[in-house]
Amino acid sequence: MQMIASVSDWITDFFASHGVIAAEEKEVYSYGFAAIISTIISYGIILAIAAVLHCIWLWIVFILCFSPLRRYSGGYHASSYIRCKTIYAITFLLIALAVNYFAQTNWLLLPMIVGAFGITVVCLLAPVVPRNKELLQEEISVNRRKSILIVIAEGICVLLFLKFCYAVSLSISFIMLAVSIALLAEIFITKRSVDPCRKNPC
Repeated sequence: MQMIASVSDWITDFFASHGVIAAEEKEVYSYGFAAIISTIISYGIILAIAAVLHCIWLWIVFILCFSPLRRYSGGYHASSYIRCKTIYAITFLLIALAVNYFAQTNWLLLPMIVGAFGITVVCLLAPVVPRNKELLQEEISVNRRKSILIVIAEGICVLLFLKFCYAVSLSISFIMLAVSIALLAEIFITKRSVDPCRKNPC
């Protein structure tokens, strides 16, 4: 993360020195550049995995379905940048391996069951605000509406692709499952961290 911060600061200083960015706005632009670089790295990592596994199409589906649902539904967030990117890459890898395996079976009920589970969890729990983040009540309400709309739209896509592109239907359902697990994991971790304090006041 320090390297990304250094690069974003360098880019910001470069633009500021050429008069493109006002000096008082450097901090804002530096944060923005860091976010862009982080996103490029994340997408680059899973693109490399997709290329090795010969499933570039899954990379596109993953970005379109995972990113917006994860953004608004919340869930588990790693404590460090490296851990975050590692979990992100492992999530994509597991989905890719699962899709490659189950795509051969053509079990039509599998995407429907997995998708239904994802919809249920998101609709009941989202958004799950991470422990290291705070949201206003209005933001929580907006995120809840958006996450429900997104997960229902993805559930519809699971059904639409079921007959003529089983692998895509399967991948979307597994993406919904991954987001659901992130929600449940954050709730479980938060409960474990709170319970000891209730037994022995911190």
